[in-house]
Amino acid sequence: MENFNPKDYVMDMRGKDYLEVKWRLVWFRIENPLGGIQTEIVLSDPVVVKASVYNGDGVLLGTGMGTPKMQGVAKLRPFEGAETAAIGRALGVAGYGTQFMGDEMDEGEHLADSPVEREAGKEQKKTTSTPPRSWKPEVINAVVEAKHADNNFNAIAMLNMSVLPNNVSVTHAVSWAKYYRGARDEGKSAADAASEANNIYTEATR
Repeated sequence: MENFNPKDYVMDMRGKDYLEVKWRLVWFRIENPLGGIQTEIVLSDPVVVKASVYNGDGVLLGTGMGTPKMQGVAKLRPFEGAETAAIGRALGVAGYGTQFMGDEMDEGEHLADSPVEREAGKEQKKTTSTPPRSWKPEVINAVVEAKHADNNFNAIAMLNMSVLPNNVSVTHAVSWAKYYRGARDEGKSAADAASEANNIYTEATR
């Protein structure tokens, strides 16, 4: 799939060509194997997630905000739904699927087709944002297998709110996730649950 052609993967959505987020991700990864996507929870009630897309040099290519569609699976897993929406929008802003975004970009302004061409002669500024956090696959899988997260996307979103170091051990990650899940089960918001888990973890590891 080295020569990715997005037109081979578009689907019809209400009479418009639409490129699913998973294919925007494939396109982005092919062109930016060292790039990254950072997500953060902006609000927990209502759920709002922000995604930022970076190339391999740390240059910010685009950002997007997402909210869950309160129907179907997304209603049961609002954070994952919002994260997927934010990632899709951020990739579209970065130029990956802009022309196949259906109603996502109905603001009355034309965005250049993908990938976005940079204005000649202008140097791109490096972002000062925190680089995307990277978690070991075994850490993410362990959190899911312990049933503290529904899936990998959910586990990553949780861990991104933690004070855990990126090289954290599986045992410590699962312990933190247990504190977080316990607080969530008590009805606390995602932000409050993360704060409580961070405090407990910090005290326990002093």
